[in-house]
Amino acid sequence: MGREGSGGLRAFIRELRRRKVFRVTALYLASAFGVLEAADILQEAMHLPGAFLPSVTILVILGFPMSLAVGWIFDVTSEGLRRTPEAHPGDVGGPSSRWPLASLTMVTALSLAAVGWTVRGMQVPGAPGSASGTRATSAGAGPADPDRAEFASIAVLPFLNLSGDPGDDYFGDGLAEEIGNVLSRIEGLRVAARTSAFAFRDRRIDAKQIGDTLGVGMLLEGSVRRAGERVRIGAQLIRAADGLSLWSDQWDRELTTSSVFAIQDDITRSIADELQRELLPNQERLAERRTADLEAYDLYLLGRHHWAERSPTGLREAVGLFERALERDSTYALAWAGLADAWEARPFFDRSVSMAEADRVARPAAARALELAPELAEAHAAVGVILSDYDHDYPAATGHLRRAVELNPNDAQAWAWLCVAHTMGGDPAEGLPACDRAVRLDPLSPVPRAQRALALMAQKRYRDALEDLQSAESLGPLVWMLTVAMQQRLGEWSAIDDGLVRTAAALGLDDPTRMEIVADAIRRANREVPLSPDQKALDVVHDLEAAGQIGFLELAPLYAWIGTRTEALRVFREAVAADDPWLPFAGQVTSFDPLRDEPAFSTALDSLGIPNGTGR
Repeated sequence: MGREGSGGLRAFIRELRRRKVFRVTALYLASAFGVLEAADILQEAMHLPGAFLPSVTILVILGFPMSLAVGWIFDVTSEGLRRTPEAHPGDVGGPSSRWPLASLTMVTALSLAAVGWTVRGMQVPGAPGSASGTRATSAGAGPADPDRAEFASIAVLPFLNLSGDPGDDYFGDGLAEEIGNVLSRIEGLRVAARTSAFAFRDRRIDAKQIGDTLGVGMLLEGSVRRAGERVRIGAQLIRAADGLSLWSDQWDRELTTSSVFAIQDDITRSIADELQRELLPNQERLAERRTADLEAYDLYLLGRHHWAERSPTGLREAVGLFERALERDSTYALAWAGLADAWEARPFFDRSVSMAEADRVARPAAARALELAPELAEAHAAVGVILSDYDHDYPAATGHLRRAVELNPNDAQAWAWLCVAHTMGGDPAEGLPACDRAVRLDPLSPVPRAQRALALMAQKRYRDALEDLQSAESLGPLVWMLTVAMQQRLGEWSAIDDGLVRTAAALGLDDPTRMEIVADAIRRANREVPLSPDQKALDVVHDLEAAGQIGFLELAPLYAWIGTRTEALRVFREAVAADDPWLPFAGQVTSFDPLRDEPAFSTALDSLGIPNGTGR
């Protein structure tokens, strides 16, 4: 039986050669490769649906067994297509006569399996099981079409102001930010944070570099021209990998809130169509963000513009703008949330504003925003950050902040606040993933990196914390002092001078180089506990305190590092008496570790509901 089978196979192969089936196979495979390459090029050039190339692939696979059958049965001669004459008796006979049918059956079965695999990999929009037909259960779900995986992320760049008035920049910025907020609600789409996306304003950088820096596959850019009662808005969707324009449009409308929101909707719908996704929010959800009053909307955008500055002047301006917006539309939930955020932040950046004064406005404003729009992410975030910073009620705070990021998974600010609430609440391990998410969404902003450094240092990951702090050094003295603390932890004593001198220069010390005396005293105190503090170093720190620009988070550690805990505790007690908004940070930042075993320090934190750190 073995000999008969072997002889039959050899005879079958000779017959395949005689019928030129091998030649047909080679020609078909070469032609199929050309067809698939052409289909791939056409799909990109003509923006054909993602199912186009898989469909062509299926046809090519199904054609393969058919080509083999035709090659076996027919032959091309000088007289045209003719049926191939049968072999002489004995050439293919006996048991080997089963080979042609068995081989064709096997090839057909393999082709059908390949088709099944290709179909399984396809997700046709609207079909059962596809992302558009059945929504994914998490915001991190992948794209509906594998060919569009690179499009699962986007950065909305600031819209160029063509009006000729620099004072109108905020309108284009606000329009871009609002479009980003709506895009954030497309299932599975990651939207780069405003801070990082807006870092590319007025920069002549190609699309690929922007995409690589922000980690996104698409860019939305646009322009705005306001002229009297009319507005012209242009927008273009670009593939970051090669700068190819995927879609563009232009609108010239009368300047009203309805027209501006209609343009926003057109843009987001067009991007959703390009992604083959459904917009997640229904009209009721979108309505929570909106106002019928154009001037109120204008004032809100300008208020957020100033709020983002995080400066005493900027926050004061933001408060006034949000209040004017609410005078025009008292049911505008976003403006209430903006007012809460601006007042909540003021004590942190403006020493003339007390926590009690800010609380009287911020808390009811946040509550009103939540009452008007229970599903508004900004409202939950506003409530959550007040519970964290003002009440130190970290479980309640994380509940609201968690809800905020559920409603808007691309809100880097809410993720960062969630990270801080967990860390200040004594659970940095839980906060770290939120910090990581904030950094991924806003890679160019130093703030999420500084906040992640807090979580890392609370877990004694000092090297990682130092790297984040060095990336966030643009934030100024507080970060520089935390960097010094990390350098001490890591034994990098020669590096601490720079941070101390820079801090003194920024905070008004007449001769910042005198901080080198402090650095020497810190190094000596680390080698052996001094019987008394270095008087020269103590004079320098006293002068720095007298300049009036240094906060307790920077000042108390300096006193402790040079060996005078008495002065450090004095500064800390004064901060407690003043209800300093930065007090929760003393419970976790490493620079306060020298004070952790002091009863006065731990008792004060306990009375405020602030967890103490783990000490050294």
